[in-house]
Amino acid sequence: MDLKNRTLDVWLRNAPPKLYPLGKKTDYFSYYTKLKDYLHDNYHKEVTVGANLEKKDELLNDHGPDHIDKVIERASNLVDCKDCDLSPFEVYLLLISIQVHDAGNIFGREEHENKLEKIMAEAEKLCGRDEIERTVIRKIAQAHGGENRGLRDVRDKIGQELSAKEALFGEEVRPRVIASILRFADELSDDKSRANLKLLEENRIPKKSEVFHAYAACLESVLIKHDKSSILLRYRIPKNFTLRRFGKLEEEVYLLDEIYARVMKMHRERIYCMRFCKKLLNIETIEVLIEFYSDFIDDNLFTTLSFALSESGYPEETKEGIYGLCRTLTDFEGKKIDGEYVKNKISGAAP
Repeated sequence: MDLKNRTLDVWLRNAPPKLYPLGKKTDYFSYYTKLKDYLHDNYHKEVTVGANLEKKDELLNDHGPDHIDKVIERASNLVDCKDCDLSPFEVYLLLISIQVHDAGNIFGREEHENKLEKIMAEAEKLCGRDEIERTVIRKIAQAHGGENRGLRDVRDKIGQELSAKEALFGEEVRPRVIASILRFADELSDDKSRANLKLLEENRIPKKSEVFHAYAACLESVLIKHDKSSILLRYRIPKNFTLRRFGKLEEEVYLLDEIYARVMKMHRERIYCMRFCKKLLNIETIEVLIEFYSDFIDDNLFTTLSFALSESGYPEETKEGIYGLCRTLTDFEGKKIDGEYVKNKISGAAP
């Protein structure tokens, strides 16, 4: 896509007619704008407050309108390359999904991605043209988050719950591609615009949430470089942040160690999301610069750290082996269909 230095929402307003089936333009921009305005007035301005009311000893960083705009910006940067060919309908679905993806936080942070039903029910006339389209939007939005809970690994929502292609309103769309772009764009959006820096400097952030604001405050820039198939992350850590540990839920950590952990998570998300965007997006490397500074910018406080993360070495086998990769090799009770299992079944013995 050639966005001509525009964000996806601006592009959608004047998308070329030739990109629509039979050149018949659909006013997706108006549909999108109506929902955006509704969510802004009724949810986005209160999302962060609502999430913080649930747990008084934590302080969520920004999940409001500025964060939504940042995710749109990152998604626009990701798709602005020659091989990415999203249709206007797919861009509309992506933008709608970005608008609703964090709105569930207003009802509490825990499993917020699964709290969209009430919001979409209220906005039924604005969010999607029928129940099938609303279901696709909801699944795309919900796929941006998830954790390993019990026996079911819900981190793989894109692969488990979305189809590669789906026919909607006479067009073919790619839900997995759209969800991958949203998920990775969201991962890249946790920068300094989300931090409560003043509260952090005055030690007024609840202990459990300190490092999340410190991390965001120090992520200076995110640069997507399609010509090098890479993303550059630049962190700048002030001296006073290097001399203390920050609260992180029930523990305390150094900010540098948190950056390492978050960059590794981003590396895993890159591998995961790019799996569903083959031939459209190709981000192979995450480059990282970490600079340390004090009041005097040239005082050589500490050596600048520079490194890159990409896939390397021989692939490691998963802990569960083939049974972790192929869930059909377990029965409805979760038992492995191995040699012993088959022998017992065939011989009539209980496995």
